[in-house]
Amino acid sequence: MNSPRSSPFQFEELYAEYGTTLYRFCYRLTGNRTEAEDLTQDVFVVALRDAHRFRGEANVRTWLYQIAVYQARSWRAKRRREQTIRREQVARPDTAEERLDIEQAINALPAKLRHAFLLVKVEGFTSQEAAEILGLPDGTVKFHVYEAIKRMKAQLESGVYQTTKAPTETEPGVNHAV
Repeated sequence: MNSPRSSPFQFEELYAEYGTTLYRFCYRLTGNRTEAEDLTQDVFVVALRDAHRFRGEANVRTWLYQIAVYQARSWRAKRRREQTIRREQVARPDTAEERLDIEQAINALPAKLRHAFLLVKVEGFTSQEAAEILGLPDGTVKFHVYEAIKRMKAQLESGVYQTTKAPTETEPGVNHAV
């Protein structure tokens, strides 16, 4: 029963090896446990659905993270559309309770900076591996990481991202002190 669309991967093996690290990456991309779980699931669904297209030119880990980045881009675009619709329906002013911490500072970065920063500084990929995942030149990834750090440092030093209350949800395996 080996059809052209059959997968060379076993779901259990892929998930056992990469599920936790991909979940942490997705959590950092989304900032939300439920959305990270959904995004992680989407990564594995796409990977298994498209496994027949995997040519072996890249490392499986790199390929999975590339899928995660593309899925996150789609997720973020959908989220932006939903937020625009909500803003048009009800104009809500920002409140003092909406202060940001480091995770929110990361999420506030433009996607290209956030993706490079998370892959290199949080997930531990080299800039070359991150460049392969993102489809960018190595030098561009290095610049994006540098720019992300510079922007976050400036914002954190200005006091914009000071948390006023203790977090209500802690994520196992997530290092909140980036």
